[in-house]
Amino acid sequence: MAETFNQAFVWETYNDLLKAAAIIGKNDRFLELVKDQITKLDPIIIGASGQLKERTLPDLWTVHPPFQIDANLGLVAGVAEMLLQSHEGFIELLPALPDAWKTGRFDGLVARGNFEISAQWIDKKVNTITINAKSGGVCRIKIPNLKSINLKNDKGMAIDYKIVDKDIVEFSTLAGSAYHFSEIKLK
Repeated sequence: MAETFNQAFVWETYNDLLKAAAIIGKNDRFLELVKDQITKLDPIIIGASGQLKERTLPDLWTVHPPFQIDANLGLVAGVAEMLLQSHEGFIELLPALPDAWKTGRFDGLVARGNFEISAQWIDKKVNTITINAKSGGVCRIKIPNLKSINLKNDKGMAIDYKIVDKDIVEFSTLAGSAYHFSEIKLK
């Protein structure tokens, strides 16, 4: 019928309506229709941490006929937020990486400032990063416990950077240029 949140909302509304009707002793055809419809809602699945769980296929598409674009795109947006966030004035990689994704990569996520990011990680630690500066400007990226990095542009030239605040690497970029982080050493 719909994604879990909407179904929970409909169930709550229908259930409250039926309770109110019972309190005032009301019974009519509409209430019979509501009683019938409430049984057709998918069961609400609660996860071990108390979260509402969506029903998904192995490819992570949601299983709500008809096709539910809001649920499917919402899932993708959630995964993107697990891999990259940039709302605090800097780019943060892997802020909410699940334990099941100890090793992996992503390509083409776009951070604020119009920076297109690709990254690879092993044992939940980023080991390579590529940043394509679509608009240019100052780029700030958080790398927790950073000791040193090798930062080069797409021509192989070393790029100057400075560490500002705690674990934030800052460097200037030119529009249309790519920047590669490698040899990321952590404390």
